[in-house]
Amino acid sequence: MGRCNDIQRLLPAFSEDDLSADETQKVEAHLEHCAECQHELDLLIAAWEALDAWECLEPSPTFRAQVWDKLRQEPVKPTWGERLEGWFGIRLAAGASMLITGFLVGSMLAAPPAAPEDTPSSAAPISAPVNLARGQSSPLDADLLMTLSAPRIGRVSTPLLDVTDQAWDPAPEVEFVSDGTR
Repeated sequence: MGRCNDIQRLLPAFSEDDLSADETQKVEAHLEHCAECQHELDLLIAAWEALDAWECLEPSPTFRAQVWDKLRQEPVKPTWGERLEGWFGIRLAAGASMLITGFLVGSMLAAPPAAPEDTPSSAAPISAPVNLARGQSSPLDADLLMTLSAPRIGRVSTPLLDVTDQAWDPAPEVEFVSDGTR
């Protein structure tokens, strides 16, 4: 069977006399003993003869003119560039409005909330701990200390000194603990 496959690949060239003398002898010797390959060659020759007998039809003299007329009547589809031109202004406006909306939403989300009027500013100096440490404190200094150490907007802080449940001592013992921020 392997030998038949090799010979059948050579049959088209054999039918047109395009093989070398050595290959032609091998194919002829094989065809004398193999009916299957001989049948393949007969089918191939019959197909070539049918193609040779085929007559080409000539189109009518007005055929080309009719084809061109039909092509001219067909509506022309716009190119992709022409289609984009119509949408360009709309897309530009939509993109600009989305960009502006994004900036507005982003700035509203990124801005810290406004501090209430009665909340002291975080930039106010805290002098109460110094006064308490020197023994020059008064009950007003303790109130100021509690007010300034109250949680601020946007972050949570703990009081510097909690004196709410203690009696007033004019000479308190004060211990300073650093939290590493100053």
